[in-house]
Amino acid sequence: MKLKKLYSSREVAQLTGLTARQLQWWAQSRFFPSTVPSHKTEAGGFTERRYTPIELFELLVLADLRHRGFSVPQLHA
Repeated sequence: MKLKKLYSSREVAQLTGLTARQLQWWAQSRFFPSTVPSHKTEAGGFTERRYTPIELFELLVLADLRHRGFSVPQLHA
């Protein structure tokens, strides 16, 4: 896999198996905020959050732990 400088939340969801909603909740709760947060555009919409390759790797590990049955509070501890 060729690494990019930044990954969109859609790409991260596809690569990790996490849902976009999980990533959104993790960012909002500050459990795992993205390097480039979502922000409102002039047109009234929102941009996608962007993650670095290191964050992608960390999210792959977290996704694996979630699939193994660990809860978010256990991961946060």
